[in-house]
Amino acid sequence: AFEAFATYRDMAYQRSLAAVGWRLHKSRSLLSRWSAAHGWVKRVAAWDAYNRESRNELEQERRRTRQSSMGN
Repeated sequence: AFEAFATYRDMAYQRSLAAVGWRLHKSRSLLSRWSAAHGWVKRVAAWDAYNRESRNELEQERRRTRQSSMGN
């Protein structure tokens, strides 16, 4: 179940249970049960939000670094 979740999580914009099923040779009904039982949609939403926040923080740091190096 975790391998299927990780595959689902890592698919980003192409994320679907059907695509995970195709990749891992699992039935969509099995993946639906796992998804519901383990809260995949909510967990992936939190993962996506965390990654967006991390990317934003990195971009802000890059801008600060670039601005301070230009001022020197």
